[in-house]
Amino acid sequence: MKRKYKYLLSVLVIILVTVGVVFLLPGGDDKKDGGDTTNKQQTPATEAGSPTEERRQETTGGKEAKVTESRMPEMPTEAVTERRVTEEPTTEAPPDGSGIHKGKLGSSYEIPEGFLDISPGQTEDGYIFLYENREYDMTIQVAEFHLDKKQIGFDMEYSILHNMYQTDTGTEVTYDKKEDDHYVISGYTKGRTRVFYVEGFKHPDRNEVQITSEYPNDGTKPECDRMLEVLQDSLKYDFVSNPDQKQEEETEAENETQ
Repeated sequence: MKRKYKYLLSVLVIILVTVGVVFLLPGGDDKKDGGDTTNKQQTPATEAGSPTEERRQETTGGKEAKVTESRMPEMPTEAVTERRVTEEPTTEAPPDGSGIHKGKLGSSYEIPEGFLDISPGQTEDGYIFLYENREYDMTIQVAEFHLDKKQIGFDMEYSILHNMYQTDTGTEVTYDKKEDDHYVISGYTKGRTRVFYVEGFKHPDRNEVQITSEYPNDGTKPECDRMLEVLQDSLKYDFVSNPDQKQEEETEAENETQ
């Protein structure tokens, strides 16, 4: 009987010693709670698109632990390009300037094909219509002025242009003529590399039309001369001062189209 109690007592001591050793081992509390021996540090929950990701890192004990790394979200290539590239401002091409034109103060004229309309529009004393032929490097300008609004008169304007061209060392005047209501100055400028032409007409109604043109003095000069002559031959500048003639011209134009 005593042997039986001693045997039971020995078994109980062994069980108590075993349980004590287990509790003294590292991570014993986790085992007691039914957990594992991995690091129980909580990491923020990751949502879709979150700039974090988890990877597993092997510990010195041969066990794996979750490690959270911060990572910037990848930006699509298109988005990077849009942020780096500055868009150039879009500018529309100037409109076609060829055809018959009517000014604001009564003039009418034709611009040959190949010219673009780059007119600046109204000024303090009138209107400026500017046309450019980029193939021939040629410009044609038709200007209408109110002589009552200009600070200088028609005669004074001619005198200023005459003196400017005659005294400019880079300009050679080959034709210079002045009448009561008309003047022409033409020649070469910029060391004879370019042709210039200025012509003015004065209306009885105190308005003025002025033609100016400039183009290269090279193999293209004959064609540029021809295009300038189209404007000169088509110019009409007395519609305002002669309403009857204006009506006649419009009637003739309508008859021709019928």
